[in-house]
Amino acid sequence: MSVETNSLTVAKRRSVGIGIDFGTSNSAAAIFDGTDLHMVDLEMTETIMPSANYIDRDYIGYTGQEAIDIYIESNQGRKVEMSLEVLGEARTSTGEMNHVTELPNTAETNTIYGQAFNDAGLPGRLFRGTKRLLGSATTQRIMVFQKPFRLVALITPILLRIRKTISRKLMDLALDSEAAQAACLGHPVNFEGRDSDHNNIALNRLSEAYAYAGIRKQSYYPEPTAATQSYLYANPSDTRNLILTVDFGGGTLDFSVLKRRESEFDVIGIHGVALGGDHIDQCLFRSIFFRSWGKASVGDALLRATK
Repeated sequence: MSVETNSLTVAKRRSVGIGIDFGTSNSAAAIFDGTDLHMVDLEMTETIMPSANYIDRDYIGYTGQEAIDIYIESNQGRKVEMSLEVLGEARTSTGEMNHVTELPNTAETNTIYGQAFNDAGLPGRLFRGTKRLLGSATTQRIMVFQKPFRLVALITPILLRIRKTISRKLMDLALDSEAAQAACLGHPVNFEGRDSDHNNIALNRLSEAYAYAGIRKQSYYPEPTAATQSYLYANPSDTRNLILTVDFGGGTLDFSVLKRRESEFDVIGIHGVALGGDHIDQCLFRSIFFRSWGKASVGDALLRATK
């Protein structure tokens, strides 16, 4: 066996650790080869990838920045055809016999419209922030044109892309690409959801999606605690005993307090609330931008047109 081949074999046998942060807005991944930490370029030249999934009318999917770019490009200059969602019809009379004329009464019906507006010319659906729905027991499927998609099916393509990119990075580092089948996975302290069991619901869905993506050996870790460990690794000269970490993400706000004991640490406490950047963005759009763009006038015009 040559020296070069022997070195490659030794490199492949080195202990490898994989870390994945599947976020509400963006995702990231890293590889620890036992000595050095390597960030994975999930995009062409960027380590950060938008947690986005785009599905067109032919049910062809795209992920990451490509999903956002295709969504923007396909909607530029197109005609928007808005229509009210028809829920059904309501009967306003019984249609029973009139005792005076001995003829049947007219059974009048009126169409019932929903509050949502449909864009008939929409070329595709862009999904961002799907992670926020994982803890909701009532949200099982989302309609994509004429087909219902499980939440797991909507996030699996994103996780699959991350796993494949990690595998390619492992090969570039002369490491075993099969190491990507096991990973340490970050999660918020508390997922969004009103159900008492929303955290378990979300983790079960995440586990299923990661398994479909090829990551079958899963180890979950609270995101703020993982962030603190990352800071301690990158700043070994920081000798403070107590460290507070604030993780303000797109869907949640998490906190952790760690106490250092030389090379080890104790987790004093962690907490999280379902409040993030996406929620603040939505409030700004509803209270400022939508009104400036004529939200009330457009809605009233559509309602008048259906009468």
